[in-house]
Amino acid sequence: MGYSFPYKQPNVVAAFKIMTDRALAFLSNRLADKDRQLIADYLKARRAARAASGDVAWVYAEFQIGQEGVARWTELTLGRRASRTDAAVAGVAADRCAGLTTSLRAINDQGLAIWKRNAFYVLGAVEAEMLDRVKPDWRDAYVRHPFSLGQQLEDCCGEADPTSETASG
Repeated sequence: MGYSFPYKQPNVVAAFKIMTDRALAFLSNRLADKDRQLIADYLKARRAARAASGDVAWVYAEFQIGQEGVARWTELTLGRRASRTDAAVAGVAADRCAGLTTSLRAINDQGLAIWKRNAFYVLGAVEAEMLDRVKPDWRDAYVRHPFSLGQQLEDCCGEADPTSETASG
């Protein structure tokens, strides 16, 4: 049957739309020096999506992002690597990578209520790609701490939350 994530709540839908918009901005970026700022923008939207969803629901989201998102990213990465030596694979790999952008646009157009947990798979693949660009050794930490994409992104690219105890002294 599936977990009862608040896919249809207007505030959750709105928060995820901003999150997917930020993911699209990251994927379309071709300037490595902008990656960290685009990830920081994404993380701000991610935190808002978490707040809108609630902490209990977000545990489910984080699990799906980490489990299926990393699996999708791994498939894409293997395809890209294989395409370097096998021309027959190159077109398929390029189509699959372009599929992330297409899926993000579809999530925005069709809505979170239609995509449900599949939206997390796409976002997880994007998050793994973000980490791969700015923290290539992220997989080592992931093996030790599965489902930690969000925390790893925060650690490398997050801006301090001005409302946190650490930031306020």
